[in-house]
Amino acid sequence: MARRFLRSSPAPEYPQAAKEKRIQGAVVVKVDIAKDGSVETATLVSGDPQLAPAAIQAVKKWKFRPFTAKGQPLEVETQLRVPFVLPQEQPSPQQPSPDAAQSPQPPQ
Repeated sequence: MARRFLRSSPAPEYPQAAKEKRIQGAVVVKVDIAKDGSVETATLVSGDPQLAPAAIQAVKKWKFRPFTAKGQPLEVETQLRVPFVLPQEQPSPQQPSPDAAQSPQPPQ
């Protein structure tokens, strides 16, 4: 529900150590959203400990349209899922074997 109220959501910076270890996955963060749409607090619910700090730091910068009821802004608590996905590595082209580089000879 909260994502449809998002005004801006800067992406987290992928931790270098997590990149090197090819760690991926989602981090779930509990957030308290103020009446003005800013994130007041963000705490870890679940996710890899190497990705969690980056997710929390990013979510604290997110901005929401204020939630309202009967025209009055509300404070809201919700959980957000922050995905961390590494780009697919392109397989390196196979080097031809020395035999494959030769042209086939017709039978004699």
